Amino acid sequence: YFPAISLTGYLGSESVALGSLFTGPAGIWKFAAALSQPLWGGGRIDAAVQIATVRQQQALAQYQGAIQNSFREVRDALMAQLKAREQFDAETQRVTALRETLRLAKLRYDNGLASQLDLLDAERNLLAAQQNRIDALRAQRAAIAGLFKALGGGWT
Repeated sequence: YFPAISLTGYLGSESVALGSLFTGPAGIWKFAAALSQPLWGGGRIDAAVQIATVRQQQALAQYQGAIQNSFREVRDALMAQLKAREQFDAETQRVTALRETLRLAKLRYDNGLASQLDLLDAERNLLAAQQNRIDALRAQRAAIAGLFKALGGGWT
């Protein structure tokens, strides 16, 4: 918004000393060109200020969006970790119950009250539950790694 005075020459001429800036026709031409150019810019300065303001607002909006996205990622990672832990706990309880079922099936088989098919069925159910528990543990650890990533690498 303010005019500027250039000490070097416009159109290739140069002032030798600051005291001789206003002496001679070239010095006056330099001063007049440097002074009048910023005063009348055809709205360029206002446009440049508006562009800078819009860019600043755009950068602020992007920053706020990045912060909102990071909070959303942390919230989602916490929920995924919580659900994975609940699934693992449920599978652990299921394995415990099926171990007891297998123990009782062995007792019934040993006493002649159940067939070998019942015993094999109890073993198959226990093995499937153990496999599901391992999958739930893997999912829980993956959720913890996702939470670690969402928090930016760790927490104290």
